[in-house]
Amino acid sequence: MLRQVRTVSLVLLVSLTSITFVAAQCPALSGPCRCAPSIYEPVAIICENAGSLSNALQAIQPARDISIDSLTILDTAIPNIPANAFMGFTILRLVLNRNTLQSIDDQAFNGPLLDSLVELDLNDNNLGQIPQTGLTRLRNLRKLYLNRNRINTLASNAFAGYESKDLLIKLSLAGNRLTDQSLSDTAVFRPLRLLQVCSSVRFFFSCFGSL
Repeated sequence: MLRQVRTVSLVLLVSLTSITFVAAQCPALSGPCRCAPSIYEPVAIICENAGSLSNALQAIQPARDISIDSLTILDTAIPNIPANAFMGFTILRLVLNRNTLQSIDDQAFNGPLLDSLVELDLNDNNLGQIPQTGLTRLRNLRKLYLNRNRINTLASNAFAGYESKDLLIKLSLAGNRLTDQSLSDTAVFRPLRLLQVCSSVRFFFSCFGSL
């Protein structure tokens, strides 16, 4: 019985220590942004209804000098990501959802993000094609989510200019305006190791290369 009590106490102590450690990693932020840390992402930040990208980035300035595991900006008017928008920030996963995004400047991710960003989620925006500016310069991008945009065609050289084309393992295009013909050109996806595409016509899954 005593052994069981000690075991439970040890588990509680470890859990409390983990929670304290996680909380200690996330800096104090001002609205409309807040920390939402977890054991897996000690520095996870969410900004909602920020009004503009500059407002959101201004609110997270205290996190400028640390590595951000994930930054999520939701329901904020960001029709364009301008040059040097994230300069000085180190972010591993960037989520920009429901922001009416239409275009991305070629210099948008200048700074540490060129090397640090491994996952980019641009779901629920107004992009009309696979981005050919900005994203192409990301050197370590592994996962790209473009679900529910306005993409209706896939150029055969869509990923030819991507510096991370040999590293990109997942592309998600669910809910776009793609046809079977658009998805049939394997030259588009040849650089990718793992491809997951879901169109409004049917579900299409295919793997290229080895995992």
